[in-house]
Amino acid sequence: MKDRVKKMPVEHGKMDYKMGYIVQLVMTFITTIFIIVSFFKREFFTFLELLLGIDMFVLAFNNYKYYKRDFFTFVYIAAGCAMILVSILKWCGVL
Repeated sequence: MKDRVKKMPVEHGKMDYKMGYIVQLVMTFITTIFIIVSFFKREFFTFLELLLGIDMFVLAFNNYKYYKRDFFTFVYIAAGCAMILVSILKWCGVL
């Protein structure tokens, strides 16, 4: 009789699972605030691009870790690098 009873699996990494989504939610909220502010103050648009680039890295992490879609992970990383590079070049006055 005891052989037929299966033990419940132990959930490992549940906090890590929630932490990725919490960071993504906070970054998206901050980015949304900067979108609204950049409509009124044009100087914040460079910071908005930087935050969007960082948000893309968080999306890439969650996409790789939890959704297991490898192709979109590379797309998010490439888009994040491009956005951060453009924002740094704009901040330095090159663009």
